[in-house]
Amino acid sequence: MGRRQPAPAGAPGACGTNTQLPRRVWTRRALLGLGRVPLVVASRRLERIAVSQWRLPALRVQYIANGVARSFQPRLDREKSASEPIKLGTVAGLRPEKNIARLLKAFAKLRQSRPARLEIVGGGALQAELEQLAVALGIADHVNFTGYLADPNERLSTWDLFALSSDTEQLPMAMLEAMALGVPVLATRVGDVPTVLGEVAPECLCAPDDAAFETALLNMVRCSERWPDWGRKGRQIVEVQFSRDVMFDQWRAIWSGSFQLKFL
Repeated sequence: MGRRQPAPAGAPGACGTNTQLPRRVWTRRALLGLGRVPLVVASRRLERIAVSQWRLPALRVQYIANGVARSFQPRLDREKSASEPIKLGTVAGLRPEKNIARLLKAFAKLRQSRPARLEIVGGGALQAELEQLAVALGIADHVNFTGYLADPNERLSTWDLFALSSDTEQLPMAMLEAMALGVPVLATRVGDVPTVLGEVAPECLCAPDDAAFETALLNMVRCSERWPDWGRKGRQIVEVQFSRDVMFDQWRAIWSGSFQLKFL
């Protein structure tokens, strides 16, 4: 008999919050529990959910991370004077779970002690509300809401720091693309983020809490001499674990039947 083909991973938004709808959990248990077809998932968090909530045998769940879609040339490191504005940015849909309000509040605090600019790439239903918050915080002249961009990486490569302020994530591709460019990352400790960023700079991780995020940002700015080292380490992690070639090789191995799935 031929080797069974893997089922596709669940939709990216399937586990966008910490609490899943019961009907969806029961549906996944019923549909994915049929037969012995392996399930391929794109994050360690989804792997844990598949076993603990969907009740799939661990041997049937196979993790293959999404890879960065293309190769990036690392940007050149350079010294930054204390009078030069820090360029901070993020790429995110403007939805509640991304908690861009947390980023705006922390940026407002940073602006009290250091020249800085913030660029927010992405569109969504909360844009008008977030723009109003920027006005209320007195930072509107220093924040650029670009809206959706088909290729945000040209902007991303100009930033000094990438910020991820989410309440929940799986494995955020925008973060990996920032790391691939050598941009240091500040992020909340959600989803697979601590597994990835913890190998680069544990001090750049914080709880998904406004006060903790603000403190982490201010501390990261004080450690600007370490940014080049953090950027290089992040790029190395992506090249070894999350490159397009690594992902393609794993999928080719599965479809060719040469990848030794755990349940076989």
